[in-house]
Amino acid sequence: MSTVDINTPFFTIVIPTYNRGHMIEETIKSVLRSRFKDYEIIIVDDGSTDNTKFVVKKYLNSFCSYYRKENEERAAARNYGVKIARGKYVNFLDSDDIIYENHLQSAYDFIVKNNEPEWFHLAYDYKTPSGKIISKNTLNEGAYNKLYYDNILSCCGTLVRLDIAKKYPFNEKRVLSSSEDWELWLRLNVNFKLQFSNTITNAVIAHDQRSLFTIESEKLIPRDLYLIECVENNQKLKERYGIGIRRFKADRYSFFMLKLAEENKIKQVYKWAFQAIITYPPVLFSKRFLASLKNTLV
Repeated sequence: MSTVDINTPFFTIVIPTYNRGHMIEETIKSVLRSRFKDYEIIIVDDGSTDNTKFVVKKYLNSFCSYYRKENEERAAARNYGVKIARGKYVNFLDSDDIIYENHLQSAYDFIVKNNEPEWFHLAYDYKTPSGKIISKNTLNEGAYNKLYYDNILSCCGTLVRLDIAKKYPFNEKRVLSSSEDWELWLRLNVNFKLQFSNTITNAVIAHDQRSLFTIESEKLIPRDLYLIECVENNQKLKERYGIGIRRFKADRYSFFMLKLAEENKIKQVYKWAFQAIITYPPVLFSKRFLASLKNTLV
C-alpha cells in the first residue's frame, strides 16, 4: 500500500510507557522500519519521571503523537490510546518490545485474507536484550483452550479491530496490572474466534525489568486473586469452561507457591499448596506444584 492518509491510517500503534526512556527509542525505530507504511503511532506516557518525553520528541510528526497523562498503569494508558485512535486496527506495542519489518504487512495480508477478523495474533520471538532467541512462540488449534490456563499471547502480536477495542477495553484496576492483557484476551476469547498466523513478526525482550521477573508475592497474590474474581464473575467464561475454573484457580495458587518458595516463605507455600489441592486435586502432579515443593526443601 503506497498511499498514506494520516487522517485515516489502517493501523494505530498504541505504545504505553512509564520511565522507559532508555528503551522506548528502539521500540519506535522498529515501527519506523516497517515495510507497510499506512499507520499512526500514539505514545501514551503514563506519568513518567525520567527523560521519556525528551527521547521521543525527535520522532513526533503528523503520524507519531505523544500524550502525557497522570500515572494510572498501562491498562488506562492503552484505553486512552484507543479513544483517540484513527486506525481500523489497533496494535498494543509495549515500550520494551519490538516489531519486525514484516509485522504490519503480514497483519494487513491476514486481515484481507480472513475478512477483517475481530482480533488475531501473529507469532513472536522471546529473546534476550542482546538478540539471542530463547524461544519461538506459535499457536495451534488448541490455543482457544490453552489461553485459559496460560497467557500465550504477546501484546505486540495481538491486533484488535478498533470497534472491538472500544467495546472491550482493558480492565483499569491497578491491582490487575501486568495481567490486564490476559484478562482482556480471556474476554475476547469467549466472544470471538481467536484467529492466528504462525509467521513470526515481533519480539518480546526478556530484560531484567520485566514485571514477570520483578513482581513480588505481595503484589502477585492480590493480582491473581482479582483475576480469579474477574473470571468467576464472567458468565460466558463460566459457561464455556465449567469445572475448568477450578483448574484455573489451582494453577494460580501453584504460581503463588513458586514465587513464595523463591522468597523462602515456606509456611505460605504450604498454605497455598493446600488450597490448590482442595480446589483441583490433579494439580498435585503438575510440574510447577512439584517444583515449588522441591524448592522448599533446598
